[in-house]
Amino acid sequence: MNKPVSVDKNVQCRTPSKITRKLSRAKYPGGAIPATEHVLEVASLIPEDPDAVPGTPGVVLPVTEQDKTLATELPIWSNALAGQIVALSWNGERLLEDNQEDVTWHEVLASEAANPNFKFNLSVPVSYLTDIAPGTEQTVRLGYAVQQVGSDDWSNGPDRPVRIDKRAPGGSDGTLARLTFAEAIESRGYILLSDFVSGVLDCQVRGYVNQRQFDAIAVTITDGTDSSGPHPAKVISSGDATLVQLPLSAFDDLKDEVTITFTYVVTDRAGNESVVSNANNALKLLLKDVPGALDKAKVPKFGDEHTTPALLLDKHARAGVKVVIPEIKGLRRNDKIVALYNRLPSDEHTVPFPPPAGDLLEVTLLYTLTSRGPQNGPVDIDYQLWRAGVVIAETTVANVVNVDLRLPGGPDPDPDLPGHGNLKPAVIRGNASGQDDDLTVEDVQQGAKLTISWTDKGNTGLLEEGDALQLVWGDAVDGDNNFVNVFALDAVTKAEADAAMDITREVAPAWLETQPSGRVPMTVTITRAFNPDPDAENNPVFAPFKLVKVIRAKDLPGGGDDLDDLEFTRLNSKGSIDRTAAKNGVPIRIQLFDGAKETDSIQIHLSADDGMVDVPGAPIPEATKDLTSRTLSADEVRNGYITATIEEEWAYKVCLGTATVEYTATNLVGGKRSGHKRTFVAIRNPSDDSCPFPPVRSGSRKGR
Repeated sequence: MNKPVSVDKNVQCRTPSKITRKLSRAKYPGGAIPATEHVLEVASLIPEDPDAVPGTPGVVLPVTEQDKTLATELPIWSNALAGQIVALSWNGERLLEDNQEDVTWHEVLASEAANPNFKFNLSVPVSYLTDIAPGTEQTVRLGYAVQQVGSDDWSNGPDRPVRIDKRAPGGSDGTLARLTFAEAIESRGYILLSDFVSGVLDCQVRGYVNQRQFDAIAVTITDGTDSSGPHPAKVISSGDATLVQLPLSAFDDLKDEVTITFTYVVTDRAGNESVVSNANNALKLLLKDVPGALDKAKVPKFGDEHTTPALLLDKHARAGVKVVIPEIKGLRRNDKIVALYNRLPSDEHTVPFPPPAGDLLEVTLLYTLTSRGPQNGPVDIDYQLWRAGVVIAETTVANVVNVDLRLPGGPDPDPDLPGHGNLKPAVIRGNASGQDDDLTVEDVQQGAKLTISWTDKGNTGLLEEGDALQLVWGDAVDGDNNFVNVFALDAVTKAEADAAMDITREVAPAWLETQPSGRVPMTVTITRAFNPDPDAENNPVFAPFKLVKVIRAKDLPGGGDDLDDLEFTRLNSKGSIDRTAAKNGVPIRIQLFDGAKETDSIQIHLSADDGMVDVPGAPIPEATKDLTSRTLSADEVRNGYITATIEEEWAYKVCLGTATVEYTATNLVGGKRSGHKRTFVAIRNPSDDSCPFPPVRSGSRKGR
């Protein structure tokens, strides 16, 4: 048959198609076939949405079909006649090449026209598909037209879009961004069970080049040895990030605490596949051996597990609050426990491994932590299990304790240190010496006065009428953290409160005697009745301890008894020291006191006056001298006495008078001076008025 021609007898259309194939395309005016009828069927096209309902017309030509002729089927139209011409159209151009009869166009046969169910099989040559360049995307309109017998006019049937996509999504190597997770996950570097919501972990793919709705994303996960995936996701927007949801089961075969690598590829609807994305290799897993909700902690004495729990007071908080962590399954070496006090974290505590049977460990909440919580009322105590620096489990039910940490002066600004950091230490002054914070033996025997500041360190009024006061003399405490050595002082009076001045209280000698000599820790407690219940216990506040120097008589050498007098062991018949007795040195003996030790020392004090034994005279300066102190030897301590010799020359300096030699015994506490026996010295000759010391004689001895 002859090829149909246009109404204007276009010369190009009469040119043999073997020479100018493309020039044989032409547009023909004509009528239209209703769009609802006789739709061109293209089996190779697929819908844009892979999840579209069955019967949704296809639009996209898959990559696998882009190098083949595009086959179509056209149901025969109503009132078809033999001799009518049907031709495919491509973007409005009818495909009428001579050599494409029965491929792109066809003349209806009588048998075909008589069959109402007949379908024409026409195809678009592959050359039309290959004309679309790689790396581009084009949507064409594929339709058909029918020419009536004996007419040059054409009636256009409905056309349909065909999207031919030859562009790979994502661009070139290195441009496809890595998979991203929630900021909390990225910052901590670990994926936890708690990151999964309803068994799913959310992450996202950011926008990429040539992104199109209905692209398919496939995520692969690997720990370097085992892999998981691909895990699919569908792109729902051409401009927004795409949500990817990874099931918990995706991580079943991957190891904890090793670097996990996440990558993905994108495949568009046509089947073009991207390069592999940049890797996210900054995360690790903590998904194995993870316990569920942890059992409630126990708080001995104060916890709600007790029928009548005790009120947690400031003294208890200062001593440290014990928290017992119960048994936990699935622990690993170097796991850590962090207790929470009112959601404030304690220090980390490494779990014992392997864990013991029963309770896991005991944690002590320090005052630096508890003092930062509520001052009064209920407080939640929880705990967390940490692994590799992140929380992997925690309690869901808290242990509730009731606290009362209210203090005169408010919360302690220096909870790390004993005593309230905003209170001024009291001052104690000896009644005998008048010295501040340095009590002598006489002060201990006569008592002292205590001065308590009315204001705190910020010069804000501290005391109030009715505040109970106690002297704490020594820092020992009992098992309930109560001070042991305390003495009640008179409470603050109304007159003192009206005056708002520093107040003083007498300190009895008996109180001072209760602590040994040395540096005694001292403070004053102030207790205010915050609780209206008269039976309720209130918190005493106390200033930081200060060390007061104290010397008790009973702690000095000899205890409370006087030391024995020094004895001269070589005297003449009259009990005096004459030239003969003094020759080669004057020997002495000191009986040691009870409890003498090798660390104790003795120092002899030479002195004399010009009087008689029973009538003291004026001191003799030349005969006054302190000898070098000497430490007791083991033999001396064992024997119970020491001996020594005073140089002979000293007796000549006394000349004619009375010796009053004493000594001081010193131990680690302090020194005590002995008394003396008056011993007459008669060196001067009757006719002389002085006692010149003779030249050194052979064998004479110096004092030692």
